[in-house]
Amino acid sequence: MSDKKNIVSLFDGLSGCRLALDTIGIKYDNYYASEVDKQAVGFTSRKFPDTIHLGDVRNVTPEMIDGQVLILAAGSPCQSFSFAGKMKGMSTKCEIDITTLEQYLKLKEEGFEFEGQSYLFWEFVRLKEELKPKYWLLENVQMIPKWKNVITKAVGIEPIEINSALVSGQNRVRNYWTNINSAPSGLFGDMKCMIPQPKDRGILLKHILETDVPEKYFLSEKMMSYFKNRAANFNQGKINIRDEEGKASTITASAASCDISDNFIKIDKKGNVKENQDKASCFTAGGHSGGNHSDMDLLCIDTNGRIDSEKTGTVNATYSSGPENYGSRPFILNTSNYRIRRLTPTEVCKLQTIPTNYFFDKENNQMVSDTQIYRMCGNGWTNDVISYIFSFIKEV
Repeated sequence: MSDKKNIVSLFDGLSGCRLALDTIGIKYDNYYASEVDKQAVGFTSRKFPDTIHLGDVRNVTPEMIDGQVLILAAGSPCQSFSFAGKMKGMSTKCEIDITTLEQYLKLKEEGFEFEGQSYLFWEFVRLKEELKPKYWLLENVQMIPKWKNVITKAVGIEPIEINSALVSGQNRVRNYWTNINSAPSGLFGDMKCMIPQPKDRGILLKHILETDVPEKYFLSEKMMSYFKNRAANFNQGKINIRDEEGKASTITASAASCDISDNFIKIDKKGNVKENQDKASCFTAGGHSGGNHSDMDLLCIDTNGRIDSEKTGTVNATYSSGPENYGSRPFILNTSNYRIRRLTPTEVCKLQTIPTNYFFDKENNQMVSDTQIYRMCGNGWTNDVISYIFSFIKEV
């Protein structure tokens, strides 16, 4: 066998594993990527032409890898685990829960159809056993104890929970299962990850907001009219005015679209975030979609130095601490005094601690559309969290 040291990144997306490794200078010979999204594969092929593409994770075998695996990394699909989704976890379409690798491989061989994509976690477990990487990392969302326990038992270690708010301007709580910096602990010698929490850098939403934002990121009059009409029928006229949270919302893969169910953050005419709205919400797959994962941020830019709470012809709103916990204080936004815009791709990159030039080539040409930047960032990792975890790798 070759003595090359390789990286294998499953569900590779925007090549966030590679970005994190390059951020802290970990050297390797080959970077193997398993990804099926054509836009993501196309971007990676242009950005990192030496990437070795493996295709569908279900078809990856050890024979495809030339040498030992230094790191196996994955952020397996989360939609069926997420509290914003159906929380069905890993199951077949006929509702058989999958709780072991052996069971999954048997069902797969027998041709069962699976619910969603979260079941692909078992492909990570399969490859972890077959490739025997020196280090491995799995990321996923907060989930009900049932599925968290299944994953923990399958990989053999409890996760560490890190909120991206410590290193960025958004709230993004994620579970990280890894053998990096792990050691036996407790009476029975169970493996435990010893990575401490990152230090809080004090990055606030106001630190990442742009000025002189292009007109295309502001909502059109047609969309504003839709908001007014939709507000009358949405949750008894209530929309989310976020002023209790300290971070911005989770960045999502659908950030190019928006709905009245999204979160509104008030920004004064000088660009200051109002009333302690210091952090953005978590940027995840599905935000601004008006359905699951719609817990996203829209910025209300105050043009006259105030937001009116009495005038008519406005969008009716109440303060809210979340999509299922509406407050009782009525708040009306006067459209003559404010404009609403989306987060820009640059702001989204900053929230995910991705270099703002990451999606540009050497000639400063944008390599993918804004929509694809939103999608890939929403489906990706907070770079500084992953590079922080990788920084505990002692031997390569």
